[in-house]
Amino acid sequence: MLKAKVMMNILKAKALKRKRGSKELMIELGLAIVGVVLLIVFREQISTLLQTLGAFVTEKIKGLFSGM
Repeated sequence: MLKAKVMMNILKAKALKRKRGSKELMIELGLAIVGVVLLIVFREQISTLLQTLGAFVTEKIKGLFSGM
């Protein structure tokens, strides 16, 4: 148990020491922007898909409980 705690502290210290470069941050920022743009462009299709999935799941759940 003590050995596991020591190992966790060592891993935590290594993770905190690691610095992220600006290149990685720019890539993450770019991917986030692309994701937001795709959400804006396809918001109607996403909304329709979620409504259809919700109706399907609701219908299946009602079907499960109506057989009881």
